[in-house]
Amino acid sequence: MSTGSDVWTKLPKPCQRRMARWFGRNPRQIHAGIPIISFTFDDFPRSALVQGGAILLEQGFTGTYYVSFGLMGQSGPTGDIFSRDDLGEFVRQKHELGCHTFDHCDSWDTRPAEFEASILRNQKTLARELPGLSLKSLSYPISYPRHKPK
Repeated sequence: MSTGSDVWTKLPKPCQRRMARWFGRNPRQIHAGIPIISFTFDDFPRSALVQGGAILLEQGFTGTYYVSFGLMGQSGPTGDIFSRDDLGEFVRQKHELGCHTFDHCDSWDTRPAEFEASILRNQKTLARELPGLSLKSLSYPISYPRHKPK
């Protein structure tokens, strides 16, 4: 006997992704009374802290840096990713860290248990590197989240 979650997984991946984008949303209105802007940096490249962070700091703002500790010290499409030495400056500038999973997992093609383990590993690494800080938000690396069968 087929369940609703079985039907979902039998759809072509492009269709699954479109449906996740359409139905995996939970929009909310924010009534802040003042304009709000969010400065976010995907994958936490060094330049986002060195140049972008300096500009934000100069203007009295901070940003959210989505971090994959597994990428620390590497290079990517955006250039050099943050290094351990950058963490002190990050704390000094008082930005927020968001979770991007330790392994920068493709959220669509990674089994839910592995995806969760990568989030927990990222949190554990943060606790070791920057005790007292926490990851309060999550950005799905690479693609939309997929439906988790029950």
